[in-house]
Amino acid sequence: MKILFLPKYYSEGSSSRYRYYNYFPFIVEAGNSILVKPLLYDGYVRDLYRNTNRLKRLFMLILGIFKRMSFLLFNRGNFDLIIIEKELVTFMPFLIERMLLKGCKIILDYDDNINARYQVGFSRIFLSNKIIRMANIASGITVGNHWYKEFYKEVDQSKIYYLPTVINRDLYVKEKPLRQDNTLKIVWIGSLSTVKYLKSIDQVLIDLQSKYNFKLKVIGAKIDLKCNVEFIEWNSRTEIDELMLSDIGIMPLEDTNWEKGKCGFKLIQYMASGLPVVASYSNANSEIINEDCGFIAKNQIDWYNHLSLLLSSPALRENLGSNGRKRIYEHYSYQRWAPKFVNILNTI
Repeated sequence: MKILFLPKYYSEGSSSRYRYYNYFPFIVEAGNSILVKPLLYDGYVRDLYRNTNRLKRLFMLILGIFKRMSFLLFNRGNFDLIIIEKELVTFMPFLIERMLLKGCKIILDYDDNINARYQVGFSRIFLSNKIIRMANIASGITVGNHWYKEFYKEVDQSKIYYLPTVINRDLYVKEKPLRQDNTLKIVWIGSLSTVKYLKSIDQVLIDLQSKYNFKLKVIGAKIDLKCNVEFIEWNSRTEIDELMLSDIGIMPLEDTNWEKGKCGFKLIQYMASGLPVVASYSNANSEIINEDCGFIAKNQIDWYNHLSLLLSSPALRENLGSNGRKRIYEHYSYQRWAPKFVNILNTI
């Protein structure tokens, strides 16, 4: 089978890397051929996070849109299946995407509720039904949490497939690195678009730091916080070590329609690293976390109490972290999900 992948980013983009690139060896091993055509240039994510090369980013985005449209017009018939990360182009009308994909078998993949951006402002006038209309013409839809089945209740449910964002468990089978100090670390990992959520628990962390000796470690983005915090640039070579050198993983969220589509991947990374976790309530978070590996915080009091309990008990941290690692190894790895993904492709 000849498969065309249309991710947003090169492998530097975490969503594209974990939901596509890391699956490629398994897909090719099953006898398929792959062509990958990212929308954006290699280095875009680096430039975005560093807030550099703004004109280059704009020019290359326009060029990327033109190249994607041209390629599909002249080459779409050469593939048995086309897999699209969310949509061909943000804010592109449904009628244009349908024209570009005419006659193709397509899979749409979602790990964010991008429909939420089309329900506000000017875009609501022209694009409010785009995502549902795209779902109706798709041959299959892969989704990162079960909430999407409720969202797509008007779509044929038989073509919706649950596909969580997962890790390669072999990369996490290692000894914990030696620590340089005994200060406890509460860790958060993410991007510029999600670091804002830390603001919601800044005061909680300040209050806790008056009682416990710990730092907040933020990997991958920077934001102005009043608590005691250290910022670390994301690096693929040190990412797992930095997580393993931490003590508690956190995932605060806001409660809007956008967050309903989140897939809880931070939690999977934390738990695979042997960390107990605390997270805001969401559909995905409540699927991943159970009482044996962490806590769901529904308000500021919950955040304080859960973190306080973990900060004060090394034994509890060790027990929950060990249970979490086992849960991820058994349920959220490529070793478990790659055969299922290949089967989805063959079925469609």
